[in-house]
Amino acid sequence: MIGTVITTKGRALIAKMMATETAIAFTRAAVGTGSVPAGDGPAGLNQYRMDGKITAVSSGNETAYITFQIASRDVEAGFVVTEAGLFASDPDEGEILYAYLDMSDDPQYIYKNGGEVNKVAEITLGVIVGQIEKITAVIAPDGLVTREQLEQALDGKVSK
Repeated sequence: MIGTVITTKGRALIAKMMATETAIAFTRAAVGTGSVPAGDGPAGLNQYRMDGKITAVSSGNETAYITFQIASRDVEAGFVVTEAGLFASDPDEGEILYAYLDMSDDPQYIYKNGGEVNKVAEITLGVIVGQIEKITAVIAPDGLVTREQLEQALDGKVSK
């Protein structure tokens, strides 16, 4: 499995939302230490470790871009991230795994809180949403912003 894969339930949600002209609502992102067995489609994270903080959402050309962060400040024991999942709200089923990313070819180590080294990993998932025009996401109010994001937000509001 290479790249971000839309799950079977995710594809069904796209069809359902297109038919009803309703927004897709992304509810959360999460990471784990597992991997998908050969031949199986992802039904969930195999070894869930923690939720990420969704910090941004944008869309264009039938793709939504969801950015989320995981940080050492939330980790009691360090671990290697090898899988990530994006969850969405299905009006009939509740929260579903919409997309899965196998990161085993490019794992990220997240250090424990309070150690010599701390880390913030930022992951952006590009996921197909078809012709759905409205995309929403639950944005974490305590996510970190980059310098670029701060400068864009302050552009024209602060005299230099």
